Amino acid sequence: MAKYKVGDVLYHAKCRWEPVQKQCPVCCGKKEVILILGNDDQVILPCENCAKGWDGPRGYVSEYEYVVDPETVIITTVEITVTENGEKAEYRSGHFCFKEDMLFTSREEALEVGKRMKQELEIEQETRAECIKKDKNKSYAWNAGYHMREVKHHKESMAYHEKMARICKERSREVSDGQG
Repeated sequence: MAKYKVGDVLYHAKCRWEPVQKQCPVCCGKKEVILILGNDDQVILPCENCAKGWDGPRGYVSEYEYVVDPETVIITTVEITVTENGEKAEYRSGHFCFKEDMLFTSREEALEVGKRMKQELEIEQETRAECIKKDKNKSYAWNAGYHMREVKHHKESMAYHEKMARICKERSREVSDGQG
């Protein structure tokens, strides 16, 4: 016998990986930063850390994390399958199918299950690096090669940004000397 029936309003426990807006750690939400040059001149610049495309600085950055948010569902279809192992009920709300063990009559129950899911997913995320080390398909040689490529890429990036910082400093001197 099905636990729920058509028309029941239930809560679906879920935990999703999604972007969360957090205050920019560079500009602290001010959307601009102050660059202090070696000669103590100050230049106010738009924050590039929280800038996105043509929109400019936003004052926040998006970081992904697990979010627990029970969803209200109204059961529109109940399908019961009878096998030698017993009955199994499948619940639908529109085009979405839900497992019985993820549906609850109270939001609090769904929230608790979602929090447990989040803890399990975070533990999995933390131990993923250990799992990669144990993966026979990716040897230590592969990992070493990957990290050496990353080091090379970041060194090239660092050289580029140091060059750009020198150019900005020179232009700032020209402006402060009245040449620009």
